[in-house]
Amino acid sequence: MKKLLLASASVLTLISACTKEVEVADRAGILQKFPGYNEEGEVAQDIGIERLTTTLPQELGGQTIVANVMREGISEELSEDVIENNAYYISSQILKGDAIEYLDGEGFFIDGDAVDTSDGAIYVSGAGENMVGVGIFAGMEAENSLMIIAAGTEVSAMPTTGKYDYEGANFAIELSDGDLADADIGSFNAAVNFGTGEGSIDIGFDNIPVDIDGAFTVDTATGIFVGNELEMNAFGQTVDTATIHGNFHGEGASGMTGIYTNNIAEPDFIGAIAGHQQDSPPPVLLD
Repeated sequence: MKKLLLASASVLTLISACTKEVEVADRAGILQKFPGYNEEGEVAQDIGIERLTTTLPQELGGQTIVANVMREGISEELSEDVIENNAYYISSQILKGDAIEYLDGEGFFIDGDAVDTSDGAIYVSGAGENMVGVGIFAGMEAENSLMIIAAGTEVSAMPTTGKYDYEGANFAIELSDGDLADADIGSFNAAVNFGTGEGSIDIGFDNIPVDIDGAFTVDTATGIFVGNELEMNAFGQTVDTATIHGNFHGEGASGMTGIYTNNIAEPDFIGAIAGHQQDSPPPVLLD
C-alpha cells in the first residue's frame, strides 16, 4: 500500500500529537496493526493506528487534543521535533490557503481546486473546546506517502445515559496497487445509546456508489468507540467488511471522529470522519 508518513500534524491549529519515549514496541496506545506479508511470508510493513494525546500550546488554543493517527513506523515513537515541525508547517499552509466550506465546517484540499481531483484534505468543524477535525495527507513529505489523522478536543462530562444523533463529514482515499487512485468525500450519521454503550453508523459518499454501515461499541469511561464488523456495500451488495476506531470529543461528547479501513492485511480503502451531536451542533465558524 502507499507509504504512510512518520509524522503527526495540526489541522487548522487543531490536530497535534506527542508521546513520551518508551522502550516497548507494542504500546498501549496502538489500536490496530496492518503488518502485510511478502511472498516469503515475512512481515513487509509496519503500519497501524494509534491513539495519542497532547496539550496544545497557548498560542494554538491550549486545549487537550485526542487523536487517532494511522501511519507507517507504528512500532516506534514519534519524535517531538518531527511533530512540532509538521504541526506548524501544515498549520501555516492552511492559514495561507483558501478554505472551502463543507457541511458545518471548513477545510483545505491538497493538490486540487475541486474535491474530486484532490490528493488529500484537511477539515475542521466547531470551535474552542468542541473542535473536531480530520487530515488526509498524500505526498506531503514524499511522492509515495500517506497519513491519516482524526482528532478533537478531549471529552469531558461523558454521558452515561441517553440517546444521541451525530452527523458530519467523511473523507477517504482509495489505493490501487499501492498508488493513490481516488479521493472521495461524503458524510456520515450515527446514533449512540450511552446507557448501553452501543451505537450504529452509516458512512456515505457523494462521488462513488459505496456505503459503509454497522454497529460499534462505546467505552463510556474513555470516549473510545470501535466497530470491527461494518459492511461495505456497493450497488446493493456487500463487497467487504470494515473496522472503525474512534473517539468522542468535547463537553458532553459533543463531537465524534474516527478512522476506518477495509478489513484486509493491506487496506486499500482508508477514510476518516468528523462531526457533532445534532442536539448541540457546532458553532458557526467566523473569519
